[in-house]
Amino acid sequence: MLLEEFRSIGRIDFRSFYASRVLRLGAALLAGVILANALWKWCSLEAGASRSCANLGSLFYFANLISPKLLGPLLHM
Repeated sequence: MLLEEFRSIGRIDFRSFYASRVLRLGAALLAGVILANALWKWCSLEAGASRSCANLGSLFYFANLISPKLLGPLLHM
Protein backbone atom coordinates (compact mmCIF):
# COMPACT_ATOMS: atom_id res chain seq x y z
CA MET A 1 0.00 0.00 0.00
CA LEU A 2 2.79 2.39 0.89
CA LEU A 3 4.75 1.66 -2.27
CA GLU A 4 1.65 2.10 -4.40
CA GLU A 5 0.89 5.44 -2.72
CA PHE A 6 4.46 6.63 -3.22
CA ARG A 7 4.36 5.69 -6.91
CA SER A 8 1.03 7.44 -7.50
CA ILE A 9 1.51 10.74 -5.62
CA GLY A 10 5.23 10.81 -4.85
CA ARG A 11 4.95 10.80 -1.07
CA ILE A 12 3.64 8.68 1.80
CA ASP A 13 1.02 9.89 4.27
CA PHE A 14 1.79 7.86 7.39
CA ARG A 15 -1.11 9.32 9.35
CA SER A 16 -3.69 8.01 6.87
CA PHE A 17 -1.80 4.71 6.59
CA TYR A 18 -1.97 4.06 10.33
CA ALA A 19 -5.58 5.29 10.55
CA SER A 20 -6.62 2.79 7.88
CA ARG A 21 -4.57 0.09 9.62
CA VAL A 22 -6.41 0.68 12.90
CA LEU A 23 -9.78 0.60 11.14
CA ARG A 24 -8.86 -2.59 9.28
CA LEU A 25 -7.29 -4.52 12.17
CA GLY A 26 -8.77 -2.86 15.25
CA ALA A 27 -11.91 -4.97 15.63
CA ALA A 28 -10.03 -8.28 15.40
CA LEU A 29 -7.33 -7.01 17.76
CA LEU A 30 -9.87 -5.87 20.33
CA ALA A 31 -11.78 -9.17 20.09
CA GLY A 32 -8.55 -11.12 20.60
CA VAL A 33 -7.54 -9.07 23.64
CA ILE A 34 -11.01 -9.37 25.19
CA LEU A 35 -11.09 -13.14 24.62
CA ALA A 36 -7.58 -13.61 26.02
CA ASN A 37 -8.54 -11.64 29.13
CA ALA A 38 -11.72 -13.65 29.59
CA LEU A 39 -9.70 -16.90 29.43
CA TRP A 40 -6.63 -15.55 31.27
CA LYS A 41 -7.00 -17.53 34.49
CA TRP A 42 -7.51 -20.86 32.64
CA CYS A 43 -4.48 -20.50 30.38
CA SER A 44 -1.16 -21.95 31.42
CA LEU A 45 0.87 -18.88 32.30
CA GLU A 46 4.49 -18.23 32.96
CA ALA A 47 5.13 -17.12 36.51
CA GLY A 48 5.01 -13.34 36.53
CA ALA A 49 2.76 -12.81 33.50
CA SER A 50 1.41 -9.27 33.61
CA ARG A 51 -2.10 -8.71 32.31
CA SER A 52 -1.79 -4.93 32.12
CA CYS A 53 1.59 -5.07 30.39
CA ALA A 54 0.29 -7.65 27.89
CA ASN A 55 -2.86 -5.63 27.18
CA LEU A 56 -1.04 -2.35 26.61
CA GLY A 57 1.63 -3.98 24.48
CA SER A 58 -0.99 -5.70 22.34
CA LEU A 59 -3.32 -2.74 21.91
CA PHE A 60 -0.56 -0.30 21.01
CA TYR A 61 1.44 -2.69 18.80
CA PHE A 62 4.61 -2.98 20.88
CA ALA A 63 4.14 -6.47 22.34
CA ASN A 64 7.19 -7.68 20.41
CA LEU A 65 9.32 -5.38 22.59
CA ILE A 66 8.09 -6.96 25.84
CA SER A 67 9.60 -10.06 27.42
CA PRO A 68 7.61 -13.16 26.35
CA LYS A 69 7.30 -14.21 30.00
CA LEU A 70 5.10 -11.16 30.68
CA LEU A 71 2.65 -11.67 27.82
CA GLY A 72 0.83 -14.78 29.00
CA PRO A 73 -1.95 -15.75 26.57
CA LEU A 74 -1.25 -12.65 24.47
CA LEU A 75 2.14 -14.01 23.45
CA HIS A 76 0.99 -14.37 19.86
CA MET A 77 0.60 -10.60 19.54
